[in-house]
Amino acid sequence: MEANREKYAADILSIKEAHDRIKPYIHRTPVLTSESLNSISGRSLFFKCECLQKG
Repeated sequence: MEANREKYAADILSIKEAHDRIKPYIHRTPVLTSESLNSISGRSLFFKCECLQKG
């Protein structure tokens, strides 16, 4: 009997192949933190700086 498997729109191999195709065009943006804002908020805050993308 075959195990129940969830069906997804794309399999992992397709995703990896797509990543390989677009890899030259990917620019990873940094994730920054701020000790000052962490202290004020009492939490660990992370900022994904999409404004630093290349255009």
